[in-house]
Amino acid sequence: MFTEFIKTYSLFSFLESYSGKTKFLLDQVLKDQNIPDWKEYLRFYLKLTSGLISPDRKGHLTLTIVEDDKIQETLSFIDRIVVDNSISPDDIDFIQFRIKPIYKLEERKYRILSPLFTCEKIFHGLYFQLNKINNKLRNNNNIYISEDFRGFYCSKFTEEYLFYQIMDRTFPGKYFSQLSGKSIRQGGVKGEPDYYVRDQNVLFLFESKDVLINKNIKQSNDFVEKK
Repeated sequence: MFTEFIKTYSLFSFLESYSGKTKFLLDQVLKDQNIPDWKEYLRFYLKLTSGLISPDRKGHLTLTIVEDDKIQETLSFIDRIVVDNSISPDDIDFIQFRIKPIYKLEERKYRILSPLFTCEKIFHGLYFQLNKINNKLRNNNNIYISEDFRGFYCSKFTEEYLFYQIMDRTFPGKYFSQLSGKSIRQGGVKGEPDYYVRDQNVLFLFESKDVLINKNIKQSNDFVEKK
């Protein structure tokens, strides 16, 4: 859960600063959630997931929203991810449960259908939301990012922003040499690693992977396909 919040913070920071197009995507995500800014998004999710860290009982988890000065905004936020009657038995990858992992029991009381899906929605669910918004902008070149949004996301955010940021903090300048894949490519090298670190005679080569596996492959039990 902690890493989900860290990655979400990084994603929002990237969208806000990278370009006007990514800033527009961010604004649309917040608009869809009826949230004024992305820090408020994190605060709402912190309320939603705090009970998952130290549940008071085994088995199912029930979330009760307590009264505070933002209770209506909190309830409105949660109600947007409450499951409805659109669940299909053909949904073998649990797409609807991933999008809406909460069930409303009564006013201010909710059942967490899946702690894992609830945690993953904090960060992983944002990609699908961003991709959906980008696809709707296909006819507007001023704000449409790319036909290959997945490629843009993995290259510009996952690798060059999030991964490089992590590596820079992991190896804070105490090594003889460290280079990002981008800087190596700019030097004319092909087939480069995503990150290079050298400590005297020891080399560390890193690869960043952000892979989506097709639901039919995951459910097939075909190990050749899964490989």
